[in-house]
Amino acid sequence: MAENRDSLSETLRMIGAGVVGALIGGAIALMLAPKVGAELREELKQTATRAGERIAEAGHAVAEKVRQTVGDLSQWAEAPEAEGEAPPSEEG
Repeated sequence: MAENRDSLSETLRMIGAGVVGALIGGAIALMLAPKVGAELREELKQTATRAGERIAEAGHAVAEKVRQTVGDLSQWAEAPEAEGEAPPSEEG
């Protein structure tokens, strides 16, 4: 179970790092491009909206994985034949 928590934690860190990197890179690219202020603000708004959508999608995917893992572990813990067996792994 600790292994699943470590894996989930690592996944969340990777998603967070990717999102932050994309936001920073996008903002820098937009700010360096020669544009009128209104155009720049609109592009920043669109970029932020898309990033928010991607974050929400990633959050839903992580939540589903957590629900699945909790369900698998609950079934394993409740099964009478599970005594002495290792909990299910992510690959299983």
